[in-house]
Amino acid sequence: MRSSGIPIGNLVERIKQKHISVMQTDIFIWVHHREGVIEDATFGLAAEADAIISARGGKGAITAIALGKYFEDPLDQLGLYGVNRVFHFKGSAAEPYHGEYCAETLAEFMETEKPFAFLMAHTDQTADLGPRLAALKGAGVVTRAIDLGKVEAGQVTVTRPIANGHLSEKVCFGCPPPYLVTFLPAVLSATEPEGEDKAGVIVRELPEMSTRNLQTEIVDVIEASPGDVDIAEADIVVAGGRGVGRDERFE
Repeated sequence: MRSSGIPIGNLVERIKQKHISVMQTDIFIWVHHREGVIEDATFGLAAEADAIISARGGKGAITAIALGKYFEDPLDQLGLYGVNRVFHFKGSAAEPYHGEYCAETLAEFMETEKPFAFLMAHTDQTADLGPRLAALKGAGVVTRAIDLGKVEAGQVTVTRPIANGHLSEKVCFGCPPPYLVTFLPAVLSATEPEGEDKAGVIVRELPEMSTRNLQTEIVDVIEASPGDVDIAEADIVVAGGRGVGRDERFE
């Protein structure tokens, strides 16, 4: 039997790198929605995912992860924004959002699919989900990102604000994929939909929560007033202080 002349350690590392290049190419994005209506941040995430794929020489596809009992907007329409396929996780356990259960379910799914990156908009929900996934996968996570820098040689650079937004810092992942990034919603902008391509939708029924040994439970969910406006979705925000004096002046 002839020896290859390659040290065992180097050979194992080459096998690992080959596995990453073959398997870890797809970009996951989180489908943000409100009562089944897909929010604009999702389309912005698709644009960011497309930028990563382009920077990597066109390798990979965009996979959207949707969690919810139903969607008023057809999920296959995400194909107009470059999404290739959608995994719709549905069932009684889909709502309300349960961080521990959701993270464990997605971690197992990522073990099979092995994405290169998982992109989300930074919300109350994903601020919980991102770190949970990172802990379960032993992966790196950058939150409240405002820009993706160069993506080359398996490296991803992310810019995020610090010091209450007065400064910014560039962070480079020092670990293997998957890379988890949450973006400030205000920086996400979608491209115009093109063509008539529709994404393939794959439905996954969620198992009952009772099948898992969960350490937490949802006691109650207090809904916000229907009249409240999410300023993250507003194009223009006008604010006034006491110096305005009267409501008429503010208007």
